[in-house]
Amino acid sequence: MDAIASPLPWYRRALAIVRRALGIAQPTRHSAGADWSPAFGALPSYDIEDSMSAMAALPWVYACVQARTEDMAGLPIRLSKRGTKRDKAIESHPFLDLLTAPTTWQIEEEWRRQLYIDLDLCQNAFALMLWQGSRVVSIPRLHPERIVIRPGPHGGPEAYEYQGAGVMELYAPSTIMHVCGPSWQADPRGLWGTGRIQPLHDTLTADRAIDRNAAKTAGSGRPDIILSPKEGETFGATQVEKLRELWNKLTTQKGGVLIAPGHVEAKPLSWSPRDIESTTLGLANRDKVLAVFGVTPSRIGLPTANYATAREQATRYWEGLQATARLWDGRLTWLARQAGYRDIEVWHDFSNVSALADVSDAQMDRIERWIVMGADPREAAAYEGLPDAPLVATPTPVPAPVPPTKLAIVPRWEGWERAGQSREAIWKHYADTVHAPALAAIRAAARKLLVAQAARMSARLELSLERLGLAKAAGAEDEGVVVHRDLVGDIVDEVVALMEEMPIARETLAESIGDAMRRGHAYAVSSGLPGASFDPSRPAVSRYIDTVTSNVSHTTAGKVRDIVELGLARGDTITDMQRALIESSAFSPSRALLIARTEATRAVQMGTNAAYQQAIEAGVDMEVEWFSSRDMHVRDAHAALDGQVIAVGGLFTDPLSGETAEGPGLFASAANNCNCRCTTRPKIKDES
Repeated sequence: MDAIASPLPWYRRALAIVRRALGIAQPTRHSAGADWSPAFGALPSYDIEDSMSAMAALPWVYACVQARTEDMAGLPIRLSKRGTKRDKAIESHPFLDLLTAPTTWQIEEEWRRQLYIDLDLCQNAFALMLWQGSRVVSIPRLHPERIVIRPGPHGGPEAYEYQGAGVMELYAPSTIMHVCGPSWQADPRGLWGTGRIQPLHDTLTADRAIDRNAAKTAGSGRPDIILSPKEGETFGATQVEKLRELWNKLTTQKGGVLIAPGHVEAKPLSWSPRDIESTTLGLANRDKVLAVFGVTPSRIGLPTANYATAREQATRYWEGLQATARLWDGRLTWLARQAGYRDIEVWHDFSNVSALADVSDAQMDRIERWIVMGADPREAAAYEGLPDAPLVATPTPVPAPVPPTKLAIVPRWEGWERAGQSREAIWKHYADTVHAPALAAIRAAARKLLVAQAARMSARLELSLERLGLAKAAGAEDEGVVVHRDLVGDIVDEVVALMEEMPIARETLAESIGDAMRRGHAYAVSSGLPGASFDPSRPAVSRYIDTVTSNVSHTTAGKVRDIVELGLARGDTITDMQRALIESSAFSPSRALLIARTEATRAVQMGTNAAYQQAIEAGVDMEVEWFSSRDMHVRDAHAALDGQVIAVGGLFTDPLSGETAEGPGLFASAANNCNCRCTTRPKIKDES
């Protein structure tokens, strides 16, 4: 490193003194140019102190920064192996331990919030890696105001200079995590990001002036009326003086009514054009601040036109935070690799953000349409900007049933095993062609149902509470509220409206559940079993679909009841209660997936069992074998069930719990059913 004179604390003051002595006009402090010279290193174009202090001086800036940092810090940070899907997050890792305790005096959330604030305000955030032997033990934050970047010969930083407590330290770029926003400047000035406060300088200056003028006007004692002579008359000197005395007396009394003798016409003092202009300008300035920070009005509590608008705003807001998070993800991954963990990627987890659920669903719909049109699942995911294919499978046609001739039997699944497929290959064939498409279809139907239910119940909630006189707040200071709280059960019944919702739920879910049963039936028949085509009108099919829709609807009702009871007890507003309802787990994408994972296996197996029963009625001598999932996610109990054989219509027995079932997904307990991907296969006895 070349010997470069270190910048002295008096650098800026010395330049100002020299300029004044030579009669050179002082440059605008908030100019668009950068303060840089080879002798002193690269400094930001906008004063860091001005940027950081804006949070304390300006309410709208504070509100925006507070909202963004709270939400970013509330997102879990996950690790995953390089090249693997993010749904396989690493639960325990030394780097996670480091982030949990980044310094000896800060917890993770404090450290993250401060760095997020640095980036939001001045678009530069710094952290220093401290080593103990071969291990990074601490990553303290460095204040951006105390940093000077020394540019290298190739445009990048050669060193970072830190001035703190009277001591100047030089750090190599490999030891400094510098999260830098975009910059409009040319190298080496572009080593600093352009902060959000810089483009708001004039806006914030005007806003401060408006606030000062408003405060001055509020205490100036401006009269409420203007007095003028009647038409055709004038005030004499004595009258004018008398009015001036009355005026001065009035101003000391902080306003009021001016009473004057003579023929005087009084006119109320209305808002002046300047007053109106100032108010309009103040609102415009507020909107500029929100726009620069990417914060929506609804996020900081400002009123919106309706719930749909607020929902749309929330989606846009979180999409903006995703863009910010990607910048952090890249830098934190770089930090992990500098610390020696080169095989991991670091990322912020947005999976539980309900405002993004609609976006994810729309993506899934488009991906599925691409697949239907013949695209490969990975290519379809790439079209939507996803790194890998989501949980959808190419809709592979189910093999058509083989028309039986004289009840002809292909013994022992010869159609599958003639090529010598392993049990693993057989199960994968089932998982790809039967289970995965059934799961995707039920999940899509369940998600569609839950989204529509949330909207309907939210609307009914508002109508119900307004009818009971609770339009402003459920817990307002009103004696009538106590009476209304006794009507929680009635309110919930109105909101849930089970008699209305259950037929809608049945109609929404019936097709996907029926399709899953049809797939299971056709798959069993394709193994060589004789059988008629699947009959969706059978009473057993209808009863099963009714059971599913009833269970889903009653579970939703219970969750809604909890939300309404809690909201009334806390005195939440209708808007708060609607938001809690929409964002609850009752209507989340994860619940749709849970429904699909529970019902897909059950529905497929019921269709399979129907085919087995048809074969028995046709005279086939056969048994049924449990066929476990062939991967690492299989339950211990289900792995132990592998190969167990029963008669058609008999019961498999879980060797660990003793619980019995006719097949996978048909146990009495949810713990034995959810996420099960096992199946059964016929074992046809020799005709002899």
